[in-house]
Amino acid sequence: MFPMLKNAACRTMVCLALLGTSLGCASAAPREYSFLDTRSVAATLAQVRDGEERIQPAVRALLREADVVLHQEIPPLTIKPALPPSGDPHDYYSLSPYWWPDSTKPDGLPYVRRDGRVNPERETIRDREFLRKVYSSVETLTLAYALSGKEDYAKAAVRILRQWFVNPETRMNPSLTFAQIVRGNKKPRGAGIIEGRGMIILAASLDLLFASPHLTASDRTALTGWLRAYYQWLHESPQGKDEIDAPNNHGSWYDAQRVTIAWTLRDTAGAKRIAEEALTLRIASQIEPDGRQPQELRRTRALHYSTFNLMALFALASVAERVGVDMWTFATPDGRSIRKALDWLAPYATGKSVWPYEQIGEYEPDFFYELLLRAAVVYKDEHYRLLVESMKGIDTRTHRGILLHPEALRTP
Repeated sequence: MFPMLKNAACRTMVCLALLGTSLGCASAAPREYSFLDTRSVAATLAQVRDGEERIQPAVRALLREADVVLHQEIPPLTIKPALPPSGDPHDYYSLSPYWWPDSTKPDGLPYVRRDGRVNPERETIRDREFLRKVYSSVETLTLAYALSGKEDYAKAAVRILRQWFVNPETRMNPSLTFAQIVRGNKKPRGAGIIEGRGMIILAASLDLLFASPHLTASDRTALTGWLRAYYQWLHESPQGKDEIDAPNNHGSWYDAQRVTIAWTLRDTAGAKRIAEEALTLRIASQIEPDGRQPQELRRTRALHYSTFNLMALFALASVAERVGVDMWTFATPDGRSIRKALDWLAPYATGKSVWPYEQIGEYEPDFFYELLLRAAVVYKDEHYRLLVESMKGIDTRTHRGILLHPEALRTP
């Protein structure tokens, strides 16, 4: 529907027009990760068919969101008001959020970092916004298809995937070379790879979409080929080699992407190797014996980033268990573990204790709520179920996470 536009002025006008129409009606917020998998969805579908009343409000909310997304148009990556340094509109392009012009320099270059304070200039390049919309829309449509059997949802999800990852005129190149560019800094930066964290959602969605006739054999080949090329780029690019050494949430999300894509590509050995390395590279090095995450606590949004890193570790552990690596109960001799990090953070994330570190901006409890749902299932601990029910600011009847973890709900 959208031909590749080479004229910058034309691209800008089209992009602004689309922003004012199709994206403005979106109801589904971009999700940061997903525990979407065929096993959990099968369990939820069984409850739907049995008429389990506790999950019906969440199902209805999902289908309402899917009906909105069904009629949206997401602009392709090739519609850009500005081109990346490569000059190729197929290359993903974004600016790093916390970097600002240097007021002491006439041209402001190179930019300087102000942690936690987003430079509004970032929003002048919209690839990040559109890609996040791809992630959330595909997940919503795929889950709606899996639970309702309505092929219109699968058809719409496949249409988005084709536009962004298959069609030669509009597809995204399988890399994030120009993600989170810092103006005035020409050194390759691995930090932008974190904007690919939603690839976890896309990879997980493919397993469910394979049941639909709308996803053709050529679609499967093209999409797995794209993921394979991206997976290779993650390992071989300067950006990927930089990010693997990141000692904080960036390293965790890098591994979460790699392990999920390896699993989707049926590279069981590769997924197992990544998961085993993460025991030391992520858990043992990032978490203190008491559960604190020092790299995240030094940030200006410490509560957010402590949760954010834990989300990545949960995503990692969810795939690791499928290849025989138990990250959930792993602990170092001095007690460093995922569960310890969860328990240390829980009183603050649930609002029961006052956060003692810096946190500029609002904290979103929604993300921690889904971690608790997952923990209730994994650890089978009534304590987590009680925390799930006690969280403030969450609609516990309609939250999407209920559909991914229905067994987390207590039996009345």
